[in-house]
Amino acid sequence: MIFEAFKALISVDHDLIFSCLEKLVTLSKCYHTKYLYFIYIQKIL
Repeated sequence: MIFEAFKALISVDHDLIFSCLEKLVTLSKCYHTKYLYFIYIQKIL
């Protein structure tokens, strides 16, 4: 049921969903890098 709705959503607005996913991935990578950097600095100090 959910999968069907998701498929319909993708076929309707593929570009929009893709750009949103891309932004989310970029954001999560950015935060992940900052988080690792923060832990790294704490280990040094």
